[in-house]
Amino acid sequence: GSLVNAVQAAAQRIGQSVHRGLTYACVEGPRLGTQAESHFLRKADCHLVGMTNVPEVFLAREAQMAYATVGLVTDYDCWKEDEVAVEVDTVIENLHANSAMAKQIIRAAMAHAGILKS
Repeated sequence: GSLVNAVQAAAQRIGQSVHRGLTYACVEGPRLGTQAESHFLRKADCHLVGMTNVPEVFLAREAQMAYATVGLVTDYDCWKEDEVAVEVDTVIENLHANSAMAKQIIRAAMAHAGILKS
């Protein structure tokens, strides 16, 4: 919808890449997944695995509210064996950097919509 388009345009205006049409799998957390889960979700064509986004997205849909997910990727799942094993410090570092980027995207979208002065 239009909210997703606005978020994508805002991200692109500040030089961030955007991927659309991906499949998100929500798992119970907080924890890191097992290799068996990782391989199962990959075979199910899930592109992103996380512990948030549900039930928020369903509640927003039921309330007929516009909703757009900005996924903050912190690490590769454990199926990707050529990557360094995930470390909590790296996840937190990536989360902080991605959170700052997400704030920039939201501010850019709001400024473009006239909700926030740039």
